[in-house]
Amino acid sequence: MIWSASPATGRTVATGLAVLTWAAVSTLALRGLSLRSSSFVHVHNDVQSPPVHVRPDIHVPQPLVERVEINGRDL
Repeated sequence: MIWSASPATGRTVATGLAVLTWAAVSTLALRGLSLRSSSFVHVHNDVQSPPVHVRPDIHVPQPLVERVEINGRDL
C-alpha cells in the first residue's frame, strides 16, 4: 500500500519510513514481553547433610502349611 500510493520518486523513502515505523511500533508492543525469569534465588548448599543409614528389614510371614504331600512326594 505504501509502495503503490507513493509517487515514483519517493517510493524508496516511503518504504524506509514504513519499515522504521513498523520497527518502532513492534519495539513498543513487545517491550513488556520478557523471555527470561525476572528473579533468581540462589540457594547455598554449603552445609553437608548428615549421613543416612539404611538397614533393610525383610519380614516374611510363617507358612500356613509346613508340609504338603501330593502323589507320594513332599512339597
